[in-house]
Amino acid sequence: MRNNISEKKRGNKKNASKTEYRLRRGVDKPFLVAIILLVCAGIIMVATASYVYAGSKFGDNLHFIKRHILFVFVGVIVMWVVSRIPYESIRRFTPVIFLTALALMCVVLLMGSDANGAKRWIYIGPISIQPSEIMKFAVIVLCADYIDRFHRQITLKGQPGSFRNIVLPFMISAFAGLGFLGLGFGGKLILGKVAGTTDPVLESGEPNSYYWLISLCDNLKIVFVILGIALVGYSVRFAIKRRMVTEAADFTFGILPFGVLILVIAALLALQPHMSGMIIITLIIVILMVIGGSSARYLIGAVAVGGVGMFGVLNLFSHSKGRLAVWKNPFDYLREGGWQPAQSLYAIGNGGIWGVGIGQSMQKHLYLPEPMNDYIFAILCEEFGFIGAVCVILLFVFFVYRGIVIAFRAPDRFSSLVVLGIISQVGLQALLNMMVVTNTIPSTGISLPFFSYGGSALMILLAEMGVVLSISRYSVIEKK
Repeated sequence: MRNNISEKKRGNKKNASKTEYRLRRGVDKPFLVAIILLVCAGIIMVATASYVYAGSKFGDNLHFIKRHILFVFVGVIVMWVVSRIPYESIRRFTPVIFLTALALMCVVLLMGSDANGAKRWIYIGPISIQPSEIMKFAVIVLCADYIDRFHRQITLKGQPGSFRNIVLPFMISAFAGLGFLGLGFGGKLILGKVAGTTDPVLESGEPNSYYWLISLCDNLKIVFVILGIALVGYSVRFAIKRRMVTEAADFTFGILPFGVLILVIAALLALQPHMSGMIIITLIIVILMVIGGSSARYLIGAVAVGGVGMFGVLNLFSHSKGRLAVWKNPFDYLREGGWQPAQSLYAIGNGGIWGVGIGQSMQKHLYLPEPMNDYIFAILCEEFGFIGAVCVILLFVFFVYRGIVIAFRAPDRFSSLVVLGIISQVGLQALLNMMVVTNTIPSTGISLPFFSYGGSALMILLAEMGVVLSISRYSVIEKK
């Protein structure tokens, strides 16, 4: 194994005896082993969970597993290639990665394909791309780059009274302006999504109770836009006049940019709608903010406001309201969306402690729809039981633990934040998927990393693993 050791001195002359070395070595082997085990377990589960459904739909029991193995093969090659690229090179393309993801998020609203009332995928021939998966990685590298560049300003403490005299008036004016802009540019579209139509009469023949608001937004959209621009402009002028950049640096650098980022992405995801993507990306940003040193008082307030806002969004869109009702008692709504979570609970209960044995699941026999996707963990619980489920959970826990070790050994703040962001994404997604499968939270269409059948999502995930492995090649040691 080749070691490329570069010496880097730090400190003053008194500490000249202490020298920091950056050691280039092979990838972190325990982390690589965890990835291999998760990928192999995923192949086994896709094979056993999908063959009945594949045979029924395509007449080929191996339809999904053949494609999944191909995706794994390509993904592993991508992971290996990315792991050989110095992470500094990836950082240089941060703006390109984010702008590409943002453009795809806009394109999916115009050209995306509908599935179960959601527009989340772009199909290019036989290949499907889910822009929200790319956005997860884009957000991680963007936030890591920003926090590294502005860490000093983010961790500055605001002047006494800055919240009451500067931040609060700015936020009230800015949010009011953004609200009017939202009504002007997208009020009709959003309310149409809420009601299910922009027509005065619903498909059921009942009057559309939102139609008067839809008409108001359509008729006064120019007025709303002008008023919104005026309020936002006033907010900016107020912030400059009151020197918010210097007087409330902890808010200006540590909260405001992240808040704008969350609002933009949340708006695009709400239009799809994609609530699970919104939740995961928001949580990733909040985690990076906490690690990056954003003000705790502002973060607590932002999380509280965001929680209330998320609750409002979930109860506003019919797509989400229906899932909340189903979550409370799926057995009462079997024909309205409760069938899948109900069958998932049957599968878990049937598995018991040791499971019924690999390949012996009953729920995959067309009881649990598309069992190789979001609910694959239910089949795992049925075939391998409580013991098998715990083993998989512990494997994810080790994966997260080893990622944290890599992050702490990373050579700089940017690389450390990127690793923590990627590890947080996988850990959060795995946790939320298992909570959905056990009906702990409402069904939100969250896949289980490494396990759920998928093409672009799996390859993007393995590319992210390549980034972590690339960073794991570097570590910092100190010679005394």
